[in-house]
Amino acid sequence: MSEQSATTKASAEPQLCKMDCGFFGSNATGDCCSKCFHELKKKDGTESVAPAPVAVSVAQEIPTPMEVEESPSSPIFAPS
Repeated sequence: MSEQSATTKASAEPQLCKMDCGFFGSNATGDCCSKCFHELKKKDGTESVAPAPVAVSVAQEIPTPMEVEESPSSPIFAPS
């Protein structure tokens, strides 16, 4: 087994959260679960605040009925 495949398998194994909450952590979140990671960011004051949603006013269009041209030679509904 090559060294590269050994490191790939090691990182693929799930690790418990370093805060000992019982959930699994991730390298992307500093070996914390998502909940503990967000709590740590709140304590540090580094949590990014999402901008407030912008209200967009869209004029509602009332759909108009489609016009169907009927020709006497090709009826739309043929009675049985």
